[in-house]
Amino acid sequence: MALAESIAIAVSVVKAAPEVINAMNSVLQAFDRSCIIEVDNMTPESLQPTGHSHESGAFGQAPARIDPFTPGMMSSHSTDFAQGAVGTASFVGRDVSLTIRFSNPFVGGNHAEVQVSGARAPEFQVSRSAGGGNTGAHFRYVLTHPVQDDWRFCARCHGLFWNGPDQVNHRCPSGEVHLPLGDEFIAVHSVPEGPRLQAGWRFCPRCHGMFFSGGDTSNHRCPAGGLHDASVGLAFALPHDLPPNGALQTNWRFCTTCHGMFFNGPDRANHRCAAGGLHNPAGFEFSLPRITR
Repeated sequence: MALAESIAIAVSVVKAAPEVINAMNSVLQAFDRSCIIEVDNMTPESLQPTGHSHESGAFGQAPARIDPFTPGMMSSHSTDFAQGAVGTASFVGRDVSLTIRFSNPFVGGNHAEVQVSGARAPEFQVSRSAGGGNTGAHFRYVLTHPVQDDWRFCARCHGLFWNGPDQVNHRCPSGEVHLPLGDEFIAVHSVPEGPRLQAGWRFCPRCHGMFFSGGDTSNHRCPAGGLHDASVGLAFALPHDLPPNGALQTNWRFCTTCHGMFFNGPDRANHRCAAGGLHNPAGFEFSLPRITR
């Protein structure tokens, strides 16, 4: 997936609520120049503020910690006549630093810049945009990992599967094809494991399910028969044990008898496992980022 597509998906998952932006905007109308600054943390890392400065103006709402898969909100405004709101803010995560620059000058157009640095910088993707106008200009920065969309919950087996075009290989343990229901999920790929990110998850081309490719391969049970196939597609790293928020659905689990990913909801009757019987949850509680259309 191209960088632009991955960023576009991330933008649709984590974003500030319109009522939050409107409330901030109403306060900022009293100043000659002002900015609403949104930093969307689309990663399982927490971002801690490490420093900020202004060439002109001052923060109304200062930088604060940004939790995983959460938008961080700040505001900046002029403090004198014929003055702009121009400054920087920096954040640090695990071996990665994010520095943003926002410029709503008294003369000239608005401009946004962003830089990612540190040992893990190559793992991340970042975008920025500068809104127009003199007051309440909306600056937005998005930090994300590469992601793939179109992962879905199956109403027949409660498993996680990729809802791609080849419906023939949508093999469900119920004996039919997978039946998508509810939200669309995204999966992080092509990054190493971390404290809140488990690597080793793969797409199986034989059933289109998500399964854990590590450990005892004898339990890689595929609904198409035999074992799951990890030879094609992306290598995924899934977030786990994160605080719940509107961007995440919790209670996704690893099944010890088939090694698939499934939603451990209350309707046990549809927990269909390829090994027979019901899924058996173990290990981490996974939190999947979702796109609510």
